Amino acid sequence: MPTFPFFCFLNVFYMFKTPLGIAVVFNAVVVSPLQQECTTACQVGSQTGYVEGDCPVKLTPVQLQPGSECVTVHVWMKADDFLQAPRIEILSPIRETIRPTMRTKKNNKMCDNKRIQRLTRVRCDNVTHLLPHSSASLALWEVVHNCVKAEAEHVVSVSYRTTSTSCSVSYTIPDPKPDFDLSVNLSSKSITVTVKPGEKVLTRWCYQKGPYNCMAGPLSPPVTVSPSAVLNIPYLLPCVCVQAYYTHPDALREKKCPFENQTLAGECDR
Repeated sequence: MPTFPFFCFLNVFYMFKTPLGIAVVFNAVVVSPLQQECTTACQVGSQTGYVEGDCPVKLTPVQLQPGSECVTVHVWMKADDFLQAPRIEILSPIRETIRPTMRTKKNNKMCDNKRIQRLTRVRCDNVTHLLPHSSASLALWEVVHNCVKAEAEHVVSVSYRTTSTSCSVSYTIPDPKPDFDLSVNLSSKSITVTVKPGEKVLTRWCYQKGPYNCMAGPLSPPVTVSPSAVLNIPYLLPCVCVQAYYTHPDALREKKCPFENQTLAGECDR
C-alpha cells in the first residue's frame, strides 16, 4: 500500500514600519516537510507495526540526551473508525487531545490541522476510491504525533477511544546510569575516571556508610568527566567509592568501590 507524502502550510506574518511611520503587515505562506513543522499528521499507512486485534497504538522513543527522550505516537485506523468518534488522548506528561476526521474533498493542503488550546483536529485524506475494491475495507490510516518530550522516570501514556473500543499504551522514560572505568594511583592518592567520548558525566568520591549511603564532604565536589577526570583522595580507605551520574536533575548514580577487597591502612566508621 503506498504512502503519500504530505507537507505543512504555515501562515507567517511580518510587521514593519515605513519611513512615514505606518505599520504594514505582510503575510507569507511557508511550505515545509512534516518532519520539520507538522507535529501531528495523518497519512495512508502500511501494515508495518500494526497487529490486528492489538491496541493500534505504538510509542517509539528516541533519546535526545541521557534522561530525556522524544516519544513519537503512532495510531492506526481503519475507514470504519472515522465513523465512531475516534479520540486520541496523550494523558501524560502534558495532556493533549487529537481528533482524527476524514477529509471528504481533495485539499492541496496536506497538513491543515486546526488546534484550539490542547485539542488538535487532524484531517485524513479519503483515498479508498483509489484502491482496489477488495482492499478498500483493509485500508489503514496512520496518525503520527511527533513528538512527546519527557524526562527520566516520567510516564508517557496514550489512550485511543472510539464508540466501540478503548485501549491505552504507556512508556516510562528510563533513567540511565553511565558506564565508566577507574584507574587508581596509590602513590599520588588519586583515581582517574574515564567515560566514552562525547558523554557529559559528573563524578565524585565518597565514603560508603552502610549499604545505601555514600557520604561526600566539602572536599569532594562534583567534577565533570569529559572524557576523563582525576579525583584526589585525602585518605585511601577501604570505604572510598566513586560515583558517576549524568547531569539531569536527580540522575541515578553508578558506584564503584575500588578498595573494598584490598588491605589498606586505616579503617572506616560504619
